Amino acid sequence: MNNIKVRTKLVIVMVIALIALALCTVISNTSLSGLGNNALDIIENDMRSSYDEQIKAQVDNVISLCQSIYNRYEKGEYTLDEAEKLAADQIRDLRYGNNGYFWVDTYDGTNVVLLGNDTEGTNRMDAVDTNGFAYMQAIISAGRQENGGFTDYVFPRENHLQNVLTARHLNHLAGYLEPETTRTILMRTYWV
Repeated sequence: MNNIKVRTKLVIVMVIALIALALCTVISNTSLSGLGNNALDIIENDMRSSYDEQIKAQVDNVISLCQSIYNRYEKGEYTLDEAEKLAADQIRDLRYGNNGYFWVDTYDGTNVVLLGNDTEGTNRMDAVDTNGFAYMQAIISAGRQENGGFTDYVFPRENHLQNVLTARHLNHLAGYLEPETTRTILMRTYWV
Protein backbone atom coordinates (compact mmCIF):
# COMPACT_ATOMS: atom_id res chain seq x y z
CA MET A 1 0.00 0.00 0.00
CA ASN A 2 3.01 2.28 0.49
CA ASN A 3 3.79 2.15 -3.24
CA ILE A 4 0.30 3.44 -4.25
CA LYS A 5 0.10 7.08 -5.12
CA VAL A 6 -1.72 9.43 -2.79
CA ARG A 7 -4.20 10.23 -5.53
CA THR A 8 -5.07 6.52 -5.93
CA LYS A 9 -5.40 6.16 -2.16
CA LEU A 10 -7.84 9.11 -2.11
CA VAL A 11 -9.90 7.59 -4.92
CA ILE A 12 -10.08 4.25 -3.06
CA VAL A 13 -11.15 6.00 0.17
CA MET A 14 -13.77 8.05 -1.72
CA VAL A 15 -15.18 4.93 -3.45
CA ILE A 16 -15.40 3.13 -0.10
CA ALA A 17 -17.08 6.20 1.43
CA LEU A 18 -19.58 6.39 -1.45
CA ILE A 19 -20.39 2.69 -1.14
CA ALA A 20 -20.87 3.12 2.62
CA LEU A 21 -23.06 6.18 2.03
CA ALA A 22 -25.16 4.32 -0.56
CA LEU A 23 -25.54 1.37 1.82
CA CYS A 24 -26.60 3.69 4.66
CA THR A 25 -29.11 5.38 2.34
CA VAL A 26 -30.65 2.05 1.31
CA ILE A 27 -30.87 0.87 4.93
CA SER A 28 -32.33 4.22 6.03
CA ASN A 29 -34.95 4.25 3.25
CA THR A 30 -35.94 0.66 4.04
CA SER A 31 -36.31 1.50 7.72
CA LEU A 32 -38.31 4.67 7.03
CA SER A 33 -40.58 2.86 4.60
CA GLY A 34 -41.24 0.17 7.21
CA LEU A 35 -41.94 2.80 9.86
CA GLY A 36 -44.28 4.66 7.51
CA ASN A 37 -46.24 1.52 6.69
CA ASN A 38 -46.39 0.58 10.36
CA ALA A 39 -47.61 4.07 11.28
CA LEU A 40 -50.32 3.90 8.60
CA ASP A 41 -51.45 0.49 9.89
CA ILE A 42 -51.63 1.86 13.45
CA ILE A 43 -53.64 4.91 12.32
CA GLU A 44 -56.02 2.76 10.25
CA ASN A 45 -56.57 0.32 13.12
CA ASP A 46 -57.15 3.18 15.56
CA MET A 47 -59.64 4.88 13.25
CA ARG A 48 -61.45 1.61 12.56
CA SER A 49 -61.61 0.74 16.25
CA SER A 50 -62.99 4.17 17.14
CA TYR A 51 -65.55 3.99 14.35
CA ASP A 52 -66.52 0.45 15.33
CA GLU A 53 -67.30 1.66 18.84
CA GLN A 54 -69.49 4.44 17.45
CA ILE A 55 -71.34 1.93 15.28
CA LYS A 56 -71.91 -0.40 18.20
CA ALA A 57 -73.37 2.49 20.21
CA GLN A 58 -75.75 3.37 17.38
CA VAL A 59 -76.87 -0.24 16.98
CA ASP A 60 -77.37 -0.43 20.74
CA ASN A 61 -79.67 2.62 20.43
CA VAL A 62 -81.76 0.78 17.84
CA ILE A 63 -81.89 -2.23 20.14
CA SER A 64 -83.09 0.04 22.96
CA LEU A 65 -85.80 1.35 20.64
CA CYS A 66 -86.94 -2.22 19.95
CA GLN A 67 -86.83 -3.10 23.64
CA SER A 68 -88.92 -0.05 24.50
CA ILE A 69 -91.57 -1.06 21.95
CA TYR A 70 -91.46 -4.64 23.24
CA ASN A 71 -91.96 -3.43 26.82
CA ARG A 72 -95.04 -1.49 25.70
CA TYR A 73 -96.31 -4.62 23.93
CA GLU A 74 -95.89 -6.58 27.18
CA LYS A 75 -97.94 -3.93 29.02
CA GLY A 76 -100.74 -4.43 26.49
CA GLU A 77 -100.35 -1.05 24.77
CA TYR A 78 -99.79 -2.78 21.40
CA THR A 79 -100.67 -6.10 19.87
CA LEU A 80 -97.68 -8.11 18.68
CA ASP A 81 -98.45 -7.22 15.05
CA GLU A 82 -98.70 -3.52 15.90
CA ALA A 83 -95.46 -3.61 17.88
CA GLU A 84 -93.58 -5.41 15.11
CA LYS A 85 -94.87 -2.98 12.50
CA LEU A 86 -94.01 0.03 14.66
CA ALA A 87 -90.46 -1.23 15.29
CA ALA A 88 -89.91 -2.06 11.61
CA ASP A 89 -91.26 1.33 10.48
CA GLN A 90 -89.09 3.23 12.94
CA ILE A 91 -85.94 1.29 12.03
CA ARG A 92 -86.72 1.70 8.34
CA ASP A 93 -86.78 5.50 8.78
CA LEU A 94 -83.53 5.75 10.77
CA ARG A 95 -80.51 7.21 8.95
CA TYR A 96 -76.98 8.23 9.79
CA GLY A 97 -74.32 10.11 7.90
CA ASN A 98 -74.90 10.80 4.20
CA ASN A 99 -76.12 7.42 2.97
CA GLY A 100 -76.29 5.19 6.03
CA TYR A 101 -79.24 3.11 7.12
CA PHE A 102 -80.10 0.16 9.32
CA TRP A 103 -81.58 -3.17 8.33
CA VAL A 104 -82.83 -6.22 10.15
CA ASP A 105 -82.56 -9.91 9.22
CA THR A 106 -83.62 -12.96 11.22
CA TYR A 107 -81.30 -15.89 11.92
CA ASP A 108 -82.79 -17.86 9.05
CA GLY A 109 -81.77 -15.05 6.66
CA THR A 110 -85.22 -13.53 6.20
CA ASN A 111 -85.00 -9.78 5.74
CA VAL A 112 -87.41 -7.86 7.95
CA VAL A 113 -86.32 -4.26 7.28
CA LEU A 114 -84.36 -2.85 4.34
CA LEU A 115 -85.51 0.65 3.38
CA GLY A 116 -88.99 -0.66 2.52
CA ASN A 117 -87.79 -2.15 -0.76
CA ASP A 118 -88.68 -5.49 -2.38
CA THR A 119 -85.97 -7.30 -0.43
CA GLU A 120 -88.09 -7.17 2.71
CA GLY A 121 -89.68 -10.56 3.35
CA THR A 122 -87.17 -12.43 1.17
CA ASN A 123 -84.50 -14.83 2.35
CA ARG A 124 -80.94 -13.62 1.80
CA MET A 125 -79.09 -16.48 3.48
CA ASP A 126 -77.32 -17.45 0.25
CA ALA A 127 -76.54 -13.88 -0.85
CA VAL A 128 -72.94 -13.35 -1.98
CA ASP A 129 -70.82 -10.25 -2.54
CA THR A 130 -69.10 -9.29 -5.78
CA ASN A 131 -66.27 -11.72 -4.96
CA GLY A 132 -68.61 -14.65 -4.28
CA PHE A 133 -68.26 -14.40 -0.47
CA ALA A 134 -71.42 -15.56 1.37
CA TYR A 135 -71.70 -12.35 3.38
CA MET A 136 -75.14 -12.94 4.91
CA GLN A 137 -74.02 -16.25 6.40
CA ALA A 138 -70.95 -14.48 7.82
CA ILE A 139 -73.04 -11.60 9.17
CA ILE A 140 -75.49 -13.96 10.85
CA SER A 141 -72.65 -16.08 12.25
CA ALA A 142 -70.97 -13.00 13.70
CA GLY A 143 -74.33 -11.82 15.01
CA ARG A 144 -74.77 -15.06 16.95
CA GLN A 145 -71.69 -14.26 19.01
CA GLU A 146 -72.42 -13.10 22.52
CA ASN A 147 -71.44 -9.47 21.84
CA GLY A 148 -72.10 -9.45 18.11
CA GLY A 149 -69.23 -8.87 15.72
CA PHE A 150 -68.11 -7.35 12.46
CA THR A 151 -68.15 -8.70 8.93
CA ASP A 152 -66.24 -7.23 5.98
CA TYR A 153 -67.23 -7.83 2.39
CA VAL A 154 -67.14 -6.14 -1.01
CA PHE A 155 -70.37 -4.62 -2.27
CA PRO A 156 -71.20 -2.15 -5.06
CA ARG A 157 -72.37 1.15 -3.71
CA GLU A 158 -75.92 2.07 -4.75
CA ASN A 159 -76.06 4.07 -7.99
CA HIS A 160 -72.31 3.59 -8.40
CA LEU A 161 -72.00 0.02 -9.59
CA GLN A 162 -68.61 0.75 -11.13
CA ASN A 163 -67.37 1.99 -7.76
CA VAL A 164 -67.00 -1.16 -5.67
CA LEU A 165 -66.23 -0.48 -2.04
CA THR A 166 -65.79 -2.60 1.04
CA ALA A 167 -68.76 -2.64 3.35
CA ARG A 168 -68.28 -3.36 7.04
CA HIS A 169 -71.18 -4.32 9.24
CA LEU A 170 -71.67 -4.49 12.94
CA ASN A 171 -73.86 -7.41 13.80
CA HIS A 172 -75.53 -7.37 17.15
CA LEU A 173 -78.12 -9.64 18.66
CA ALA A 174 -81.36 -7.96 19.49
CA GLY A 175 -84.64 -9.25 20.73
CA TYR A 176 -87.00 -8.32 17.95
CA LEU A 177 -90.12 -7.94 20.00
CA GLU A 178 -90.10 -11.53 21.23
CA PRO A 179 -86.59 -11.93 22.69
CA GLU A 180 -87.06 -15.55 23.65
CA THR A 181 -88.33 -16.79 20.31
CA THR A 182 -87.28 -14.55 17.44
CA ARG A 183 -83.70 -13.38 17.50
CA THR A 184 -82.84 -10.70 15.01
CA ILE A 185 -79.62 -9.13 13.86
CA LEU A 186 -79.45 -5.37 13.44
CA MET A 187 -76.79 -4.09 11.09
CA ARG A 188 -75.37 -0.72 10.27
CA THR A 189 -73.42 -0.33 7.04
CA TYR A 190 -70.49 1.93 6.58
CA TRP A 191 -68.10 2.17 3.67
CA VAL A 192 -64.33 1.90 3.98
